[in-house]
Amino acid sequence: MVVSSQEAWNRAQALAESWSKAEGVTLSFACGSPRRHYAPRHFGPEIQKLGAALLEGEPAYLVASITKPVVAMAILALVEAGEILLNDRVTRFLPEFANEQKHGIEIRHLLTHTSGLPDLPPNNVELRKAHATLDDFVTEACRASLSFAPGRGVQYQSLGYSVLGKIMEKITSLPQGEFIRKTIFEPLGMHDSALGAGTEKSFERIERRQISVQVPPEQAGGDDWNWNSPWWRTLGAPWGGMVCTPTDIVSLLRACLTTIDIEHGQAGPGHGFLSRQSLVRSMENQVQMLPELGEIERRTRGWGYGWRLNWRQHTSPLCELLPETTCGHWGATGTLCWMDPELGAYAVILTSQPADKSRRNICRLSNLLATATLG
Repeated sequence: MVVSSQEAWNRAQALAESWSKAEGVTLSFACGSPRRHYAPRHFGPEIQKLGAALLEGEPAYLVASITKPVVAMAILALVEAGEILLNDRVTRFLPEFANEQKHGIEIRHLLTHTSGLPDLPPNNVELRKAHATLDDFVTEACRASLSFAPGRGVQYQSLGYSVLGKIMEKITSLPQGEFIRKTIFEPLGMHDSALGAGTEKSFERIERRQISVQVPPEQAGGDDWNWNSPWWRTLGAPWGGMVCTPTDIVSLLRACLTTIDIEHGQAGPGHGFLSRQSLVRSMENQVQMLPELGEIERRTRGWGYGWRLNWRQHTSPLCELLPETTCGHWGATGTLCWMDPELGAYAVILTSQPADKSRRNICRLSNLLATATLG
């Protein structure tokens, strides 16, 4: 069976419609390539409930770990400015981080999930229930023990991004969400994106259109600390607190692809946020350059700076139909974005259903969107 681009797009919409009706999921998606662009489509009960609020703009989603590559870009902006080095040790900025054999951890280890830090602290739920500050999470990162020596393994570590956020604040003397707004959001016209409360008026405008997440069982009853709580929405966690619209994610992905202009191998129009060389490096497999990393992880668990490469044999590939050089990120709230640096294609899928439950349908949508853009 041969499926045309238009048929794949139609099938994606039909899948979204049936999924939404069957499970009460709200979702939005968009995709494109140099040949064609499909504007965002929105489905689900919360779209209808928003009503007049949508006159101000699109629905906004908590995108969870899609936050990480944005934070990584902000760190790379500091590298470009000569404020920080990728091989700087974290202890240069946070001396207290030297506890528990962590003295050797470098900025590049945090960006590529090769630091040995755990994903989250063992008392994560208690911290959330106590409405912990970002500094409280950094304190836990300083206390944490390592699973392996820096650069000798790959282990997803949200705690590492809490540390990157703190370093960003120390260098810039700005709240991390504010620095990201000035460095990433404003230059790219991402006016419906926020990391934390930030400018109160802007945040309130976005929050009026924010889609609630179907919280997982472990967050049930935690209305004052779960993903939908005012505390979490305003915290601005650099590992997963960004709120934005599908169009803003498209703006980010297209800006990256346009700046590096992969198709012609030359710099495209500048967007004033990062240079071509920094963006190219951020999308390359950086873990393969770590001399003490095992061969299997080096080959199958590729990370750029913030971006994950396409682990096609994993249960959560970015897209089964695209090459390993495709980069993007999943979010635990049921979100996914990717861009193909060889073909100039991109896609974004934002949903209200956590990834543990929505993974299969998101993967199906991802394959359909790849076919729609490149078929």
